[in-house]
Parts: sequence; structure tokens; C-alpha cells
Amino acid sequence: MGSKLSGTELKKLEAVEEGRKKWNRVHSLVERAAAEPRGRDSYLRQCRRAAEEVGRLFSGSGFGTLADAANQVAQLIGRTRNFEQRAGVIRESVAAVHNAIDRAERAIHAEGQKESGGG
Repeated sequence: MGSKLSGTELKKLEAVEEGRKKWNRVHSLVERAAAEPRGRDSYLRQCRRAAEEVGRLFSGSGFGTLADAANQVAQLIGRTRNFEQRAGVIRESVAAVHNAIDRAERAIHAEGQKESGGG
């Protein structure tokens, strides 16, 4: 991109990128839980811990809304007794957080362009 980001924006962008990598793991674990019923409980425990970790990362980086969304997914996974009935809701929730991460990244870049005088 042609704009330069401030130090604060760069730190936020790094947090968003790290959160995206970790959220990709959450997504992968949900899909594995859906595909492999035999190891489902293990995948879901790992998924919940990873979602909680992402929530802490975003909370500590000033992304309260993203932190809340990640924590809600972690709680949803923890409350799920019958995965087959809730798989669609969990998948939609995971996708919604992916979209929120994308929006946060675009907002950081837009703010950087605005501050640098770009259009």
C-alpha cells in the first residue's frame, strides 16, 4: 500500500494478523471436529482454548468487539453437548469472526490512509 502506518497502527495490524493466524486454527479445529467424530471432544477442547486465547489477544490489543466475539464462540463450543445439532451455528460464528477480523484490518489501513492524506 502507498500509505505509511503509524507505530500504533502497526502494532494493531500485527495483533490483527496474529489473531487471524490463531483464528485459522480455530476454524481448522472446528472443521476437523465435524469431519472426525472419533476425536471430536479433543478437537473441541483445543478449539475452545484457542478461541479463548484469541479473545485475550484481542482484548489486550484494544479490540474489545473482536475479543467478545471470540469469547462468545469459545462459550458456544463449551456449551455444545450435541455437536451435530450445533455445527452450523458454530461454523457461522467462526466465519463471522473471520469477517470481523477482515473489517478490522481494512479499518486500520483506512485510518492510515486518512492520516497520511491519501484518498
